[in-house]
Amino acid sequence: MAFRLEPPPGNYHDPFVVVERLRDEFAGCEADAAAGADAVGDMIAKFIELKAPQAIIEEAANGRERAYLVTVADDMASDNCLTFLVRPGAFILIGFHSAQHEAATKPLAERCARALGYQIRIV
Repeated sequence: MAFRLEPPPGNYHDPFVVVERLRDEFAGCEADAAAGADAVGDMIAKFIELKAPQAIIEEAANGRERAYLVTVADDMASDNCLTFLVRPGAFILIGFHSAQHEAATKPLAERCARALGYQIRIV
């Protein structure tokens, strides 16, 4: 299972604003722009491999230089953390690697949504 965090229609925050709000919310918040750009590059490579339409590839590439790979936690030494990609104009997808991880970190995902004024959709 995964959570999709999204704002009311058309009201996405700039990635820098997302990072600042999450830094205010969590004791631990790491935001890595280089890793974010790399993650977008990996996405683009996968889209090319899958022969996705050019429009999808271009949309993924849009704002690559403003993407962040973000990790949030109350204690960064703990396994109870969330890591996700933040891109301009895109929803945030939070995945869980196990049922235990989901149970332990669901409150963190809910706090992310609240801090951003976003809604959670289960996908």
